[in-house]
Amino acid sequence: MPSSHPKCPMPENCCLQCCAMVADDLGVASALGSGADVNAVDALGRTALMCAIAGENWSDVNISYASFMTKKRLRTIQSLLECRDISLFTLNSSQSGYNNVTPLGMAAWLNMPDVVRVLLEGSADAVSVDGMDKHGATPLMYAARDGSLEVVKLLLQYGARPDFRDGNCRSTIQYALTHPQTLYLCEIALCQRRLRQNETSPQTTTTFQSHLDEPSCPLTASLPEFSPEATSKTTDTIIQLILSSNITSLQSILSFPGTSSASSHSQPHSPVLLNLPDAKGWSAIHYCAQLQFPSIQMLDTLYLSGADVSLFTAQEHWTVLHCLAVSYRPPDRTPTTTYALLKFVTHLLFNLRAPFSAKDKDDETCIHIAAENGQSIDLLKILIECDRSKSVQSIRNSRGLTAQEVARPEFLALFGIDPEEEDRPELFLSMATIRSATSNSSLASFASSGEPSSIHSRREATSSSDSRVCPDDFDIVTAAHQLIDKLRATSPSIHHPTATSHLNYVENILRETEVLRSTIIQCFRSRAKGGFKVWEDMKSDSDNVSHLLSNATAAVNTRLVEHGLPPIQPKAVREFEDSHAMAVSVTSSPPSTPLPVDARPKILSGMKMRRNDSKFSSNFMGWLKRKSSEHFKDNKKAKETLVQETTLLSSHKVTSTRPAPNPIVDKTLQISRIVVTAMRDMSVINEKLTSAKELMTSANRSIARANHIIKGVIRSRNTMLEDLRASGHKEADELSLRGTPGLLGYSNYLAQKPSIQSIDSVSSVGSTVSSFSCSGNIADNDDEEIKAIHRLVLRKIEAQHDGALDEIDKVVEWLRVIKEIVRGVKRQTY
Repeated sequence: MPSSHPKCPMPENCCLQCCAMVADDLGVASALGSGADVNAVDALGRTALMCAIAGENWSDVNISYASFMTKKRLRTIQSLLECRDISLFTLNSSQSGYNNVTPLGMAAWLNMPDVVRVLLEGSADAVSVDGMDKHGATPLMYAARDGSLEVVKLLLQYGARPDFRDGNCRSTIQYALTHPQTLYLCEIALCQRRLRQNETSPQTTTTFQSHLDEPSCPLTASLPEFSPEATSKTTDTIIQLILSSNITSLQSILSFPGTSSASSHSQPHSPVLLNLPDAKGWSAIHYCAQLQFPSIQMLDTLYLSGADVSLFTAQEHWTVLHCLAVSYRPPDRTPTTTYALLKFVTHLLFNLRAPFSAKDKDDETCIHIAAENGQSIDLLKILIECDRSKSVQSIRNSRGLTAQEVARPEFLALFGIDPEEEDRPELFLSMATIRSATSNSSLASFASSGEPSSIHSRREATSSSDSRVCPDDFDIVTAAHQLIDKLRATSPSIHHPTATSHLNYVENILRETEVLRSTIIQCFRSRAKGGFKVWEDMKSDSDNVSHLLSNATAAVNTRLVEHGLPPIQPKAVREFEDSHAMAVSVTSSPPSTPLPVDARPKILSGMKMRRNDSKFSSNFMGWLKRKSSEHFKDNKKAKETLVQETTLLSSHKVTSTRPAPNPIVDKTLQISRIVVTAMRDMSVINEKLTSAKELMTSANRSIARANHIIKGVIRSRNTMLEDLRASGHKEADELSLRGTPGLLGYSNYLAQKPSIQSIDSVSSVGSTVSSFSCSGNIADNDDEEIKAIHRLVLRKIEAQHDGALDEIDKVVEWLRVIKEIVRGVKRQTY
């Protein structure tokens, strides 16, 4: 059973990390033999595999140094890959200690073709060639961005997809635009994939054979040289053919570049780079949307030839949908033109999967453009109707406005608004529209932005529900400190004068305390409700992946039985792995001379390192270990029992002569090993989900208990206040009224603090609390109720809630990894 990525408290785990870092292959083997956990991460979030790949000073590493890229380092990586307990998560997940990049992504980033080869070959297909990291980037994107040609070739040979998009809707094609040979290879792979896919599952209405699908264009062949002048002329020729709607000549030049009459003057001959932009920064796909009558046949011709429908223009950062929104101006509105437009847009969105939510440099979607600057009400209506979930319409631009809020008056009816019902406020200013103006759409300016939106932190899923109950700037920790200070100041153990002014002052404090209690508890409950919703979504995702894995397992079992091998038994995963481990042989190619790196690696634009700042993580990990210790003990016993058992098949393979290699059988066994690993990983994921649910359930109980205790404490103080009023004693204690501290010394502090007139002011007094408040720690004279409130509100509830979301965050990426791997298994077995 793979671990759920513990930190490295055990000496053997620390030894494994250190040996991997310095490429001590013998030390790694010794540590693994001593029981080190290959899936463990150190305090910086690094696994042994990633340490072996990138070393310690990965941001300054240069693989041209012979002292770094050695045979020992490659052997170290290989030995880690061959460890049977290594999980799919370890092989494919992004790691916080290395800028949230995956192992294969790091190898591509650092331009390490030998390491890329070892990872892809030595893992028996368990490393996903298209595995995305926290930034949504694939290894091919890193290699294409830096022009690492040998790495690009390797990744494409293993089936990497150039059309995958990162969190900002940028594809590998986008990153390869400045490297002609890399762009050429990616266009070849994209064209060949689309043509093959179109044969089995047609996505276009056009049947067209591009020159890029010819067998004469293998990835192993020598690449042509690209002259800037020649490629520019070819690009201009293609664009002119598009603007003149000359589909026949366009198909001719794309089928046989350099031989058609349309391109005969473009000498010297240069291969077609269909996605290369012209001097304006627009590519062929953008001009296709600028036609007076957009043509599906033209669009399909470009698509089948390798055009990227998610490509952005250089200046405006417009996609083909943005270009259509700003350019479409039909000469007249007829049912025929409207229907043709509908077919074009729906084909582009649903068949060719153009990025609907892509944003330009001003964070505006195509609906923004069509609503504010477009000339066609029909186009805007079609785009709105295609946005069935209204998720695109809800996106705000850099001004903080939605498409509805920027729409021209004549278009408002499409959004369900009557423009004559009332005067339209300028810019629809409201609390909902006042947002921070940040843009992360620009390819050239990604470095100033945060993480892309596609990488969904499950914490964000709870924030929207929080905001409905709590103000956006509500600081629950500061509010809790204030609540505790007020409870201390109104403690019955303090001498309270019976002067009316003082009693009124205490009564006011108790009213404010009640407001704080109500808001704090509401916020906690809202977060808990959002957390349970996230958990339910993740449980549904887990069930879907389990179903996908079950189907893949059935397909693999069919293949195993066909070759006379025992099928995979879900309840005997360890026995299966033991009995087949010897049958899976993996060979790695001899290392080639590493390529030098011209400059230090750069992260994909806009991708910043995210740190885990949770102050409750250590509390949570201790809780989790205690909570699930019995379960892991049972698993450990089961593991020891299963390891001791020997199947008939394994004993037969040890004592008999190995038969002649059978590539089909070997491949089937490799696939079966991946399935077994996926089944192990799913078992850990289910444990994590169970632990997360238990944490959230405990948090709910803690919230209820905190609410009960605070209510009781406030009630007792109100009773004390009534008793003081009823006593009728009027003691003139002017010293205490002028600020003399009480028994515990909190009255003077409260007199200096501003009164909470509204709950919104909580966030503005945070600095004051840190300077004056004594509630950061439990005071010696605190009664038991205040101590309990302190523990629950300031420690336990937050720790439980954050701990559950930490576990769910891990499950999110782990499920994605397994889904990618299992889908690859299905492709190989069907």
